[in-house]
Amino acid sequence: MVIEGSFFMLSIDVELLWGLRSELESNIRQIYPYISFIPKSQHLLAYLLTLLNKYQIPATWAVVGGSITNPCQDSDQYLTRYFDSLEFFNPCLHKEFLPLWQTFDIVDKVLESPLSHEIAAHSYTHPDFWKISMDTAEIEIRASKRIFKETLGVDVNTFIFPKNHINYLGILRKYSFKSYRGKNKGSISFKKLTNILYFVNPSKLSVSPRLNNGLWEIPGSLLFQSTRKYDLYRIYITAFRNIKHVIEHGGIFHLMIHDYSLVPEEVKMLFTKLIRMLGKLNDKEKLVAITMKELVKVLEKGNNYVADKNI
Repeated sequence: MVIEGSFFMLSIDVELLWGLRSELESNIRQIYPYISFIPKSQHLLAYLLTLLNKYQIPATWAVVGGSITNPCQDSDQYLTRYFDSLEFFNPCLHKEFLPLWQTFDIVDKVLESPLSHEIAAHSYTHPDFWKISMDTAEIEIRASKRIFKETLGVDVNTFIFPKNHINYLGILRKYSFKSYRGKNKGSISFKKLTNILYFVNPSKLSVSPRLNNGLWEIPGSLLFQSTRKYDLYRIYITAFRNIKHVIEHGGIFHLMIHDYSLVPEEVKMLFTKLIRMLGKLNDKEKLVAITMKELVKVLEKGNNYVADKNI
């Protein structure tokens, strides 16, 4: 569906240690370098919220449901079985790991924010929906819906699939979700042939929502994340030029990050620079910053929301 106006959307996958579920269950040695990122990501999430509030950029915070409960006090047998399988990283046996699983502080601050951020469901325990059964998928979706309502009083409407592996849309609809994040429109090619030309003509990654199985699919545009400085600057330039393209031609640019994305100082610096620019554009009404939930409201009203595109 073509939507009138120029929109910027940011979705944040808040996972902590849940995001390493498959590695924890298979090859723990592979994730040791990333464990040190988790405590830092808690701090960076607080920085990110302060930054977004300052520049009036609301975001969709996709939170793993299990992270807003205490697994060692919960009577949920589904969680108990999951943690029992982790052995060394079981937070109920080794309490020093518990903060690596929980996001109470940041979620509370998001809800207390004067800005209209959105809390979305990022499943219950972050499994790969391409590899689980329909019964397990229903437990994950139902439990994520329940936990946010019971713990936070929030009726979540948006679902973000772990790894963006989309499956079981009928179950989302059954539990009254209205939208989900679709596949990325494109990804940056790192082939040597395109390295130089890419800076001159980066991909156009504006996205269009569509109805799929009674749900609004809102694709992602670009993941703002890289461990290599050269690729990171290409990502920044891509984001910058796509924002300019959306302002000039209309559409939606949907940027995605993870909780640990801003841990590297170069990523934090460039992302901060981008948000400052977006704040100025938002103030001048050249671009509207919007959450996935609010975009669905626009779509359901028949696209009567039109942003000012004067440059």
